[in-house]
Amino acid sequence: MPSRPATRIEFALSAGDLTIVDAEGRRVVEPGEFELHVERSSRSRDLIGSSFVITE
Repeated sequence: MPSRPATRIEFALSAGDLTIVDAEGRRVVEPGEFELHVERSSRSRDLIGSSFVITE
């Protein structure tokens, strides 16, 4: 398969983008390490990824 040209992708995530609803129905941001992967298909073997950590 021929190589594709590199493309730079930038976007910002706010705390509100990372909320879940807890058992009491409140929106909260859980601390922990998260991974973000980008590719045209989740089945691709060429996933590009990065991780980030949310602390309290």
